[in-house]
Amino acid sequence: PTEAVPIDVQPPEPTPAEASVRLKFRFASDGQTMELEVQRMWTMAKLTNEVLNHCKQCRASLSASGASIDLVHGGRVLGRKPELTVSEAKLDESLGAIVLLVERKPPVSTADSANAKSRTAKETSCRQPNASPVTREDSGSGSSAEESSGDAASNSGSGFSAEDSNDSSGSSSGSGDNDDGAEIEAVLASFGVSWPPPLVCCMNKAVENYPKNLPRELLSRLPWAPQQKKPKKLSDGWHEGYELSLKPGGPAKRVFCRIWRSQLGYFKLECPVGYAVEARAMALARAAGLPTPELLMDRDGLPLAGTCNRGDATPADFAAYRFIEGAVSERKAPRAISRTGPIWRFELGLMVRLHERPPGPHEATRPLARFDNWQEHLDYLEALSIRGGGQLAPTIADVRMLFEVLNVPDLPPALCHLDWHLGNVLVGQNGDLLGVLDWEFAGIGDPRFDLIRYIRRHRFTGDGDRCRQRDEGPSEKELWTAYGELRFGSGGAEHLGPMSPWLALECLAVMVLATAVCARVGSGTISSDPGDAGHYVPRCDIGEWVEDMQTSIYHLRRMGLAA
Repeated sequence: PTEAVPIDVQPPEPTPAEASVRLKFRFASDGQTMELEVQRMWTMAKLTNEVLNHCKQCRASLSASGASIDLVHGGRVLGRKPELTVSEAKLDESLGAIVLLVERKPPVSTADSANAKSRTAKETSCRQPNASPVTREDSGSGSSAEESSGDAASNSGSGFSAEDSNDSSGSSSGSGDNDDGAEIEAVLASFGVSWPPPLVCCMNKAVENYPKNLPRELLSRLPWAPQQKKPKKLSDGWHEGYELSLKPGGPAKRVFCRIWRSQLGYFKLECPVGYAVEARAMALARAAGLPTPELLMDRDGLPLAGTCNRGDATPADFAAYRFIEGAVSERKAPRAISRTGPIWRFELGLMVRLHERPPGPHEATRPLARFDNWQEHLDYLEALSIRGGGQLAPTIADVRMLFEVLNVPDLPPALCHLDWHLGNVLVGQNGDLLGVLDWEFAGIGDPRFDLIRYIRRHRFTGDGDRCRQRDEGPSEKELWTAYGELRFGSGGAEHLGPMSPWLALECLAVMVLATAVCARVGSGTISSDPGDAGHYVPRCDIGEWVEDMQTSIYHLRRMGLAA
C-alpha cells in the first residue's frame, strides 16, 4: 500500500476531542479483547501496519496455525460465530478500508451436505471454491447467445438473448453441482423454505423446460403469416425469447417475441417486471437519444403485446418487436466497438447519455419504481426489512451512517437501466450504436446506483466467496472517475462523491429484496397480488437470488460492514 490517503476516507481536520478513536478486537479462543488507539490523521498504510504490529505484540498466538477471532463492530459480532484464521491485514484502496484476510473452515464434503440444511443463512453465505457455473452475473463477460445456442443464433444479430441464453442457469434452482445445491437448500431452510420451493420461485427451470412454442394469444394477432412452423428459442433464463421469421411481403422480415416469466426487479418488490415497465423505460430512453427496439403492431394496428398463460399461477406479459437488422453478434461486438475506443468508455458514454436527461414528474415515469434520492431508497429498504423481521437493521444503520458521515453530494434522479453489458447493446460493423435492449429492470433513481451496479459486475466475477476481481481492465475507482469526467468534465468525480456508500446500498438492496422473498415463501402464505404488501411474492428464481445475496454479503464484509 502507498502512503497516499484515498480521497473517500480523507479525514477532516481533527479537534482535540476527536484526535483518536479505538478499535476493538475480540478473540474467539478465550473471549479476551485487544484495543488499539488510532489517530484519525494516520494514513491507511500507517493504520495497517499498526494493526498488524499490535496484534503481534498483544497476541503472539495470532499468527499461529489455527488462531481464530470474532470481528466486533459497534458492539455486535459480525456474522454468527464465524471461525476465521487471520492471514494478514490489507489496505483496499478502492474502498478506503483495512481488510483482514482470513481463511475459512474446510469445504463441506458431500457426505456432510445433509447437515448443511440445518445451518443458518449467515453460516452458509460463503460459497466453497469449485468450478463456477455460468450465471446471470457472468453474462456481460463473454457468454452469449451464439455460444450457447449455436451459430444460427449468433447470426441473428438480435442481442436480445445474451442475458438469458445460458443453459446452465437452471443450476441455481438445484440442477447444478451438489455443493451449490446443498448450500442454496441450506440457506432457504434457514428461512423455513422447504425444497423444492414453489413453482413461482423456480422460473429458470420453468423457462428451460417449457415447450419451444409461442402462445396462441400472440400468434393469433401476428400481422403476417410466419414462415416456419416452430420459432427459434433464443433464451433459457429469467424470460423466454424467440426469433420468428415472417413470410415475404410482411411488415418485417424477422420478429423477436419476448415473454416475461420473472417479475422481481432490483428496485421495488411491489413493482413487477414486465412489458409495461419496459415500454415506459424505452420511451424515456428514446427521448434521451438512445435507440431501442420498435414494437410491432398487430393486424388491427394495435401494439402487439398482452398477457398469456404459461402454466404459472398468474399470466405472463408478452410483446413482439421488429428485429434490429445489421447488428453484429455479441462475440464480434467487442472488436467492432474497440475501433472507436475502449469498450468500457463506450458503455459509460451510453450511461451518461441516459442519465443526463431528467426523467420528468412522477406521473410521466409510472409504472417504473422510483426513488428521487438515496434517503428514499434506504427508507424503503428499511421498511421492507422491518416487515420481514428486521434482521438487517444493523446493516441498514451502517449504510445510512456511511452516507451521512461521508456527506454524499446530491444528484438529480435519472432513468437507470440496471443491466448494462454487451449482450444488451447492439452495434454495427463499425461500432455504431443500433439499439439498447432489455429495459425491464429499469427504474428511476440516483444515477450512481446504476453506475455502481455496472462497476461491480464489470470488475468482479463469481458468486459469494468465489467472487474475485478481474485482472484486466480499469479499476473500480478508475471507472468511477471516468464516468464523472465524461459527464461533468475535468474533475467531475467530485460531483459524484465517494463510491463506497453506493456499493453498500446496491448490495444492501439485493439482500433486502432476497431476504424478503425468502421470508415470505417460508411463512407459507404468499400472494400473487402486488397490492398485498405483506405477502406478495413475484415470480422469480429464488436460487439465483440466494447466490446474489451471498455475493452481496461478500462485498459488505469486504467493506467492513455488518452482513
